[in-house]
This record gives sequence, structure tokens and C-alpha cells, in this order.
Amino acid sequence: MHPYPKEYLASVMGTLGKAFEFADRTLSGGVKRFYPLFAKSDIAASLSEGSDKPDIGLSGIAIVLEICGTARNEVIDELAQGSISSSKADFSYARWLGQTFAHYQWESGVPFRTIASFLSSEELQHIYAEASEGNWADVLSAIEHVRHRVTSSTQLRKLRSSFGLTQAELSKRSHVSLRSIQQYEQRKKDINRAQAHSIYALSQVLDCQMEELLEVDDIV
Repeated sequence: MHPYPKEYLASVMGTLGKAFEFADRTLSGGVKRFYPLFAKSDIAASLSEGSDKPDIGLSGIAIVLEICGTARNEVIDELAQGSISSSKADFSYARWLGQTFAHYQWESGVPFRTIASFLSSEELQHIYAEASEGNWADVLSAIEHVRHRVTSSTQLRKLRSSFGLTQAELSKRSHVSLRSIQQYEQRKKDINRAQAHSIYALSQVLDCQMEELLEVDDIV
């Protein structure tokens, strides 16, 4: 379900595009730093809650100043020094990211905070490099693919659950660290890049082939 009428989407996309571009121009850490700050902000929450008219009511600069908190003086200093780059080309990715973030949130109805939990700025940069500019269908499809890959159960989790073992029990039996098992199941570590002896140990406990523990969608 869309959070607000489509007639406001272009305006929200434009404003967030300008906000992300301004953040990239002014903040140390740029858009990579601003992305999670925005996702957790009250402004992002208000756009996710649903209304007849989104209450964005701020310029891109005002959004950055309001959200950044401790970075506020840093932004103001940059403005005062006049050291902000005027090159539009340098910040096309940041502007695209803000627009894409807004568009995907509207299309999916998923809160910004949730989107940021499965879609990193690095993933977005990869999508930006691969997608045709302005081809929103391809971009949104690529984001959905990331969402499915990150939020769906891993092969390890499925096999462990079907075998009736807790993560701790699997760790004890396989001698693979509990932390590694947790990270593999949360996709924070790529099990396809795990050491062969770890995969073998897990497969022996779970009575499966080593290949069954790999994530096929991640194999290039």
C-alpha cells in the first residue's frame, strides 16, 4: 500500500534527491554517513506512516540540518566557508540515491528504516552502476532482488532448523564458531567464501552435501 497519493511522489523524490546531494557535498563521510541518519529520522518515519498529503515541508538543505544533529555545525561551517563543490556531475549518485530511496519506499510501502536494514549504500551504488539512468523498473526490480536475498532464510538456517538444532548446538557439534554460524545465517558473512573445512564440518553434522549449504543466488 502506498503511503501517500502518487501526485506527491515527484516532489518527495526531488526534495530527497536534493537533500542527499547536499549531504554528500557537505558532510565528512558524505551520503554514506547521511543514508542511515535519514532512515532513522522522524522525517523518514512521517513519510512512511501514510497520509493524504506527505508533510515534507522542508528544503533539501533544511532536511540535512535538521537530521544531522551533532553534524549541524559542520554543515554550517562548510556553508560559511563557501567550500561546497558546484559540480553537479560529482554528486549525481547522491541525488539518484535520494530519489531512488523515496521511489522504492513509495512503491513498496516499506518504512525507510526497514529498507536501510537490508539495503546498504554499497548495494545501492552497485545498482546505480548497473542500471540504466531513469529506468525505474530495472532499479526497483534490482532492489527487490536484494531484499529477497537478504531477508529470506539461508540454506544453513533451513537445514539446521529441519535437523532440530539450535545455533549453539550446531556450533558445538561442528566446532565452527557460534559467531560464524550467526553471521552466515544473517548474511553478514558470505558462506560461499567460507573455508572448506568449515563447510565440510557443518555438512557432516547436518547430514547433507557441502553444496547444499551454499547460496546459489550469490554464486557468480
